[in-house]
Formats: sequence, C-alpha cells, structure tokens
Amino acid sequence: MVSASGWRSWLGWLLALWLLSTLGFGWLLRSLAVLLALLVLLPVVALGLGRWWLQANLITDACPVCHGEFTASRHSSVHCPHCGETLTVEGRRFTRYTPPGTIEVEVQAIE
Repeated sequence: MVSASGWRSWLGWLLALWLLSTLGFGWLLRSLAVLLALLVLLPVVALGLGRWWLQANLITDACPVCHGEFTASRHSSVHCPHCGETLTVEGRRFTRYTPPGTIEVEVQAIE
C-alpha cells in the first residue's frame, strides 16, 4: 500500500514539472528527456558496434602446421600458441609465413 507521504512526493514532482512547462522551460524538460534517452540507447548502440567490429576483425582458424585452433586479429602476423610457427592471415585463413625468395618443397619418403 502506498503511504500519503509517497503520494505527496509524486505530486510535488508532477507539480514542479507542470510549473516548468508552463513557465517556458519546456526546452529544459525536452533536453532532460533527450539526455535520458541517450543514456539508455548509447550503451546498446556501442555494444552492437563493438560486436560488429569483433566479427569483422577477429578470425578463428586452425594452424596449418599443427592444426591447433586459435583466434587472432585479422590484420597481423601471429605466432601459433601451440607450435610457435609464424603465421600470416590471408583472407580469413592462417597461412605459414615465408620470407621472399623462399622455395617451398614437399618431401616424399621413398621406401
């Protein structure tokens, strides 16, 4: 049950708001409403933008050497945390880093 003092405080606030709006301070009330809306909407928008940025700039893939899966930034070269191999990101996949002039060969064992 609501007490009489609770009603009086609400009535006091409503009377103050009514007085502000009739005295030409409606701009103040609108400004406070916009500020309150920004305080509520800004975290929601920031969370959505942060999530979009993470999905665009982080990749999860397996190391081509040891096949251990990990996450890294899309615009960098990284070391595999499992085997230590230096990797670069091409597209959305990890590839082994090979310095210019390196010729890669595939070795086959002959029995």
